[in-house]
Amino acid sequence: MRKKIIFTTIIIFITVITIITVIKLSRQENRLISPLPESAGENGTLLAESAAEEENYQTVSYYITTSQGFLNKAQELSQQTSGEENFPRQQTPEEKQKIIELINQSLDIINQGIATYPLDDRVFAQRATIYQALALILPDAGKFAAQDLKEAIKLNNQNPTYHTRLANLYLAGGDFEGAAFSFYNAYQLEPTNLQTLYNLADALEKSGQLAKATNWFEKLLGLLPPGDENQEKIRQRLDVLKEAITKANLKYLTSPGELAAPAASSKEKEIIGTQELPLEQAALASKIIIAGEKEANNTSQSAAEVSLNALSGEGVIPTGKTEVTIYNNNVEAKSKIVIVPLEGDFKNRVLFVAAKKAPLPECLPETTPGVARRDCGWFKVGIDVAPKSEIKFKWWIVK
Repeated sequence: MRKKIIFTTIIIFITVITIITVIKLSRQENRLISPLPESAGENGTLLAESAAEEENYQTVSYYITTSQGFLNKAQELSQQTSGEENFPRQQTPEEKQKIIELINQSLDIINQGIATYPLDDRVFAQRATIYQALALILPDAGKFAAQDLKEAIKLNNQNPTYHTRLANLYLAGGDFEGAAFSFYNAYQLEPTNLQTLYNLADALEKSGQLAKATNWFEKLLGLLPPGDENQEKIRQRLDVLKEAITKANLKYLTSPGELAAPAASSKEKEIIGTQELPLEQAALASKIIIAGEKEANNTSQSAAEVSLNALSGEGVIPTGKTEVTIYNNNVEAKSKIVIVPLEGDFKNRVLFVAAKKAPLPECLPETTPGVARRDCGWFKVGIDVAPKSEIKFKWWIVK
């Protein structure tokens, strides 16, 4: 009997120990690496370092928000004003050094994020934001930003904002075909965004694709709510475009009413991300912004620089003058230049292209704003009788 009691006691003790052990194990964190004794040696050291890295693990949001925080501080410091005039003041050497340090910290953090999350589009988009902020002081910053946005698009081609940002970078660089292509991709993903639709039509016109621009402007006009203040502006622009097409003897590249995709830019060989989202979209925006020429140009590049690459633009013949020169590197020997008067004293007067010249290989960059580029392309617009008030006109280069 006594032996039986001892045996039962041992069984109960073993059972209790087992239960306690199981409970302790179940409460431990689900770690890939368990704590190691100090005598674990070299391999144990490596595993312990891995465990420390796991404990310091950061989320994607951490890298993005921290990086943006440093960038915000740099921008605030660079935009500080002086006095009541609210003019930006000259930074001290110490402030300039601080701005550089903050930007470097911003880049360092997001580079760590890219190394940690190489398949997350958001970290590439954030680094593009930093490069765009550096466009005024770093000549290649726009190119770096475009590369990161393209990488973000590869990882997530369903985000229309990436395509729009890329389009704006192309606009800043004077690549209007690339801009139209990216705006088209953005519009395919967000077909209720009327601002993107306007930007697409505008970029198509600047790239010289007049017939396609006309079709997209007509689509925009049909989508604008009744009474929208932009309707009359769009109608006027359509009238000018159609007159230009008639004068240039152009045929529509597509059937009337058919909306073709823009031609691919030399920098963009294929349409990326044209899959349409489910049409569970918000109501159409009733407000679009029709920017003027100066507003449309990126601040990192002068208006003269952009106009040298555009296939359309506006010009003015001053009062009492009979000629004006438009500098543009797209002028070729076989180019046809179309002129349509917009406003001013042009009644009973004839606007015409007085001369044109294709750029030579040794065309030099402009060093002073407003100064003509040597050996670069240009054309002259003339009028038979000097006007009593300035004449504004629209021009297109048709190749």
